[in-house]
Amino acid sequence: MSRRIVASRVLLAVAAVIFIVGAVLHASAFFLKASHVIDGSNLKSFFAGELKVLWLADSTTLAGLGLLCGLIAAKLAWVTRTIILAISWIPAATTALLYFFLGPFFAAHMLTAATIMVILSALILPASGAATREDTSAFTKSASLT
Repeated sequence: MSRRIVASRVLLAVAAVIFIVGAVLHASAFFLKASHVIDGSNLKSFFAGELKVLWLADSTTLAGLGLLCGLIAAKLAWVTRTIILAISWIPAATTALLYFFLGPFFAAHMLTAATIMVILSALILPASGAATREDTSAFTKSASLT
């Protein structure tokens, strides 16, 4: 396996960990503090509910990105460089919104780092793709089982 493929997998795996940890911390902040603050605010019930949904939706998006990046790191041959770059738009857009509305803070910096890792993991892949005989045969076997 080439060094570029190994590096791409490592970058995706580290990004996956950052996304998962971010999801857990974000959801924990909601349940430990934010939901109580929202309930005690003078927001109309619709807007309070919407804020709660958006907060937890961000947590679930981070968890989904973490699981997806972890899966891609394990089975890199299943995706293309273009797919990985397309996935990077999700945390990139979230990061841009965080900086625009909340300014620079630790969580936004961590999301930026993970996003850059996902982008770099795609860009360093060999032009011929990441498929190896082992990965391709595993994909073929799993596809034939369905």
